[in-house]
Amino acid sequence: MARVFILSILAIYIAASGGYGVDFDRKAFNGIDGLDSVEEALFKAINEERLANGLTALKRDRNLDGAARQHSQEMRDLFYFDHESPTPGFRDVRDRVYAAGLTDLVVAENLATENNQKPGEVEADEIGSTLARMFMKSDKHRANILDPRYTHTGVGCTVSGEGTLYCTQVFSSKVLDFKSIGIREKTEDTLSLTLKLKFDDEVGVWVDEKDVYVFQPKDGIVTVHILFPLSKGPRRVAMARRVPGTFGPMTGFFVGRFNPREPFKFKNAITDIDIADEIQERAPIRYYVIEAKGKAVAPVTELKLADGDNRFGVKTAKTGFEAQYGVPADTGPHMILFVTGDESCHGLRIDTNVPVEKAFAQGRPK
Repeated sequence: MARVFILSILAIYIAASGGYGVDFDRKAFNGIDGLDSVEEALFKAINEERLANGLTALKRDRNLDGAARQHSQEMRDLFYFDHESPTPGFRDVRDRVYAAGLTDLVVAENLATENNQKPGEVEADEIGSTLARMFMKSDKHRANILDPRYTHTGVGCTVSGEGTLYCTQVFSSKVLDFKSIGIREKTEDTLSLTLKLKFDDEVGVWVDEKDVYVFQPKDGIVTVHILFPLSKGPRRVAMARRVPGTFGPMTGFFVGRFNPREPFKFKNAITDIDIADEIQERAPIRYYVIEAKGKAVAPVTELKLADGDNRFGVKTAKTGFEAQYGVPADTGPHMILFVTGDESCHGLRIDTNVPVEKAFAQGRPK
C-alpha cells in the first residue's frame, strides 16, 4: 500500500529568549525498537533503486524511523494493515510525522507485510531486497520511491509472534532543519490601520518591499487591515490591485513612506482612490512572538513566512536563517508556514487563544 500527502503551504520561526521553547527533536517514538538489520537492508535496497534511476539517495532520519516503527508495531498489536490508524493523534502519516517532532509537510508512506520472509530464518539483506522488489512492482509504491522531491526517509519493521513481518517506510521532503523554535509574549504600541476601498479587485500591500499582504473583495469592498508596531519607525508602503483569481502583475495605485506615529495619508496615490471608510487606532496590542533559527538542508533561493495569504521575508545567510514573527493574541489558530522559492515548505500550528506556554500545537495542520 502507498500513500502520499501534500500540503501547499509555508512557515517561519526564530530562537526565543525569556519565552517558551519547543523541542522539535522530540523523542516521542525514539524508544520504540525495530528490526535494525531488516530496516537497514530495506533502506539500502530502496536507495539502490533510486540511484539506478538517476536520483539522489535518501538520507535516513531517526525521527522518521520512529514514526515508521510506531505504525508497524501498532498494526502488529491491533491486528490491522492500513495507512489509517484508529488511534487519535496518529490517524495518518502526517499525524505520525508531526508527533515525531518534525515540521515536514510533504510526506508519503509505503507499507508491506510478509509471511514467507521470517527474520532469523532468512538473511536481512534478502528480506530487504524482496520488499524493495515488491514495492517497485506496484505503481503507487514505485512512484513514492522514485519521487525526486523526497530527501529523507524512515524505516520501521517488526515481526509478530506468528512470524508475520510488518514494514513501514516514510518519505519526506525536508528543506529546513530547525535548530531552535520558541514563543514569547510581547505587548507593543501599534498602529492599527483599516481601509475599506471600493474595489472589486483583490489588493496587495507591500511593506518595506518584502512583507506582502493580500486582501480579497467582498460585495464591492476590499478591507485592508495592517498592524504597524510603532517601534519599527517609518515604513515604505506600496499597494496594487488585480482581478481576483488571476495571476501576473498587479496595477499599482499607491506608493509612499509614512511614520506609524503620524496619520496615514494617501498623499502619494497614483490614482484617485474611493475610500468607503478609514480607521486609524494607536493602542497597545499583545502579540505571541514566534522565533526560530535553523539552516537549509537543500539549496534555497528564497525563504518567506506565510500566515494565510500574507507572506513575510525571512533573513537568510550562508550559515543559516533566522526569523521573528508576531501574531496578535486572541486571534485563534494560525498555520505558520516556511516556504521556499520552489514552494517546498514546513509548517507549525499555534493557537493564540490559549496561554502562550501552551500555544504550540504539535500535530497535523488542520
